Amino acid sequence: MTKIEQKILDRLYSWRYPLFLFIITLLALIIRFLFLPIRSGDFNGFLIHWFNTLKENGGFLAIKNPIGDYNIPYLTILAGLTYLPISPLISIKMVSILFEFIGALFASLIVKKLTKSHHYSNLFSILAYTITLFLPTVVLNGAAWAQCDFIYTSFILISFYLLLHTKYSWAFLSYGIALSFKLQAIFVLPIFIIVYLVNRKFSILNFLLIPLSNLVLSLPALLLGYPFKKFLLIYFNQTETYHDLTMNFPNVYNLINNHYDQLKLPGIIFTLVVVGIFTMTIWCKKIKISNQQIISYSLWLIMAITFFLPGMHDRYLFSADILSIIYFMIYRKNIYLPIFINLASLSTYIIYLFGMPTSNILFLSYGYLIVLSIFTYQTFSNIFTSQDEELDCK
Repeated sequence: MTKIEQKILDRLYSWRYPLFLFIITLLALIIRFLFLPIRSGDFNGFLIHWFNTLKENGGFLAIKNPIGDYNIPYLTILAGLTYLPISPLISIKMVSILFEFIGALFASLIVKKLTKSHHYSNLFSILAYTITLFLPTVVLNGAAWAQCDFIYTSFILISFYLLLHTKYSWAFLSYGIALSFKLQAIFVLPIFIIVYLVNRKFSILNFLLIPLSNLVLSLPALLLGYPFKKFLLIYFNQTETYHDLTMNFPNVYNLINNHYDQLKLPGIIFTLVVVGIFTMTIWCKKIKISNQQIISYSLWLIMAITFFLPGMHDRYLFSADILSIIYFMIYRKNIYLPIFINLASLSTYIIYLFGMPTSNILFLSYGYLIVLSIFTYQTFSNIFTSQDEELDCK
């Protein structure tokens, strides 16, 4: 090897991370560009009609009218897009794609924070960024489906990043923004409650910042005349829109008789009991929640809640897709978790987007039960084998 080659390679090595990130970002944009022409059923059936209604009624001025069943902040974004000189299909998808890169960045920063003592911390964080951007469900969610699940997921990741840095007020504000975009963000609310009960590092008043975030983001529409009662009940009304126990989601309701009226309320109560047992188990042990456990416990909560809660849809495991990657990068074990979670999520995407048969849902439901059982055993074993002194729970 010549000296010139050695100098070039040395220079390339010193710039290896920025070069890799640039190439990965470029490739991530290209692969998304290939899916942009797809018009999903949700786009044709809902999004384009909401967009046109907003545009025909004055853009931002139209957000005073209840349109569709999404919360006000997302409709405000749609209203802003009506002013752009590009097609609604592209503009709506570009917003989602933008948040995919924001979310991937914060996934990388979380991994960087939680692996900072490891020699390969930089590599792990870059891999987290890369894998997140190229997860099939992430690519398809925005670029093909025109959905916005990475908006709320990005703000969950931002809230976790702030929580890891003890920026509690900002963490709650960020989480409130996540919840203002999608009700599915509520799956990780218990982790904030657990951290409050056990670590005792912030005031309960911080929880008021969650609805405050939603109120502030919705304030323009409310001032223009959006019905306040409709604003308060929008998520409740969403839960009443569909009456199936599960919609292409591989949870427990595929394993039993699908009678919605009989099982909805018992399913909700049972899910609350499961979350309550988990919370009480940690609270009754003098266990300070570590930064790593914020991720692992959040992943368990999403998996457990979506498995037992009725009314789950095909995209409701989305935030777990990303958290499972972060989890594996942090712990570098239990590779079965990100593999199964992402394969299960991808299967539901294929059913909706490409018309594949639903016969694999039952198989995935049994797989979900097995994987959740193993993960639950490991999680509770780690809690009970903690060396910390137990609190008096008598």
